[in-house]
Amino acid sequence: MKTLKLRYQGTKKKHTLSLNDVNENLDDATVRAAMNEIKEAALIQKDNEVYYVKPLSANYTETIVTPIFDDTEVTVEE
Repeated sequence: MKTLKLRYQGTKKKHTLSLNDVNENLDDATVRAAMNEIKEAALIQKDNEVYYVKPLSANYTETIVTPIFDDTEVTVEE
């Protein structure tokens, strides 16, 4: 599964917005436009800081999980 990570400069520090289950074929213009819409909305604020002030970068991150064991489906017989 890939995650789209959108990196922004906030009014105090940098923040990352991570989105799961996204279209993996988004182009630069589409992602920039979406990031600018998020910026313009200025919805996320905490402790006198606006989180998404200036778009910095965007990338897909893929996590590969290699199981060692998984006992979640094991039932105990009585």
